[in-house]
Amino acid sequence: MFSRFSNGCAVARSSWNVLRQDKALVVFPIMSALACTVVTALFLLPLARSGYVPVRGHLLDQGHGRLLTLYLAFVANNFVMIFFNAGLTTCAFMQFAGERPTVGQGLSAAWARLPQIAAWALFAGTVGWALRVLEERVHLLGRIVVAIIGVGWNVATFFVVPVLLVEQLGPLDAFRRSAAVMRERWGEVMGGDVGLGAVSLVMQLPGIGLVAAAILGTAHPMTLRVTLGVAGVLAMIVAATVAATLRGIFVAGLYRYAVTGEQTAGFEKTMLRDAFAARPA
Repeated sequence: MFSRFSNGCAVARSSWNVLRQDKALVVFPIMSALACTVVTALFLLPLARSGYVPVRGHLLDQGHGRLLTLYLAFVANNFVMIFFNAGLTTCAFMQFAGERPTVGQGLSAAWARLPQIAAWALFAGTVGWALRVLEERVHLLGRIVVAIIGVGWNVATFFVVPVLLVEQLGPLDAFRRSAAVMRERWGEVMGGDVGLGAVSLVMQLPGIGLVAAAILGTAHPMTLRVTLGVAGVLAMIVAATVAATLRGIFVAGLYRYAVTGEQTAGFEKTMLRDAFAARPA
């Protein structure tokens, strides 16, 4: 566990070095978050007026009309995240090549692959939705199985966005290619990405601490509690945005190394090689 966290720290440092060279990369997760907020509001506000209250574990009790709306909202948000991730990945590749990319170039590259991104968002969103629905229909053991399937799905689709952009394959071919790259180079057991997730959690801790202080500090004046709560939420948003950018940079750099074997600027070759633990024999 410590070695994974240590590698995650190295991943975060290398990705941070790339981000420092072009801070515009962080714009993509911000745009993604704002767009997802708008999309969610467009779908859920009409449901809220009809009395819908989102409750985990009661997804299938909403009726066919609401269920369809929730599914469409899920897929639409998936499309938004993939689209802006594609823009971030494009700019990261340009940065690796020594260029100075702009946000417009990233968005243009994503727009040029819009049909493929939309098709993949529909396919991946449908799979994710099916897993979520299935999770509600099964008991504890079944949920464990569904969770394992979900992890396998996330591993297999790790490189889909770079493949869509660089190799310009269709959605299903991109899925197969992503799974093949993962299988050929590192296997299924992730290390570096887990460590990067741990680093992201550490980045969230100050914000979590401020929110906890706001909630638990009943002896403090209300003004101070509200200030702490707002500051904590903002700190968590900033940390999540930076973490999403670092992960996007890491995936782009790891894909580049996986398919070319060339060292990516800002990343140590041994770190990329060890980013995933070897598959057990």
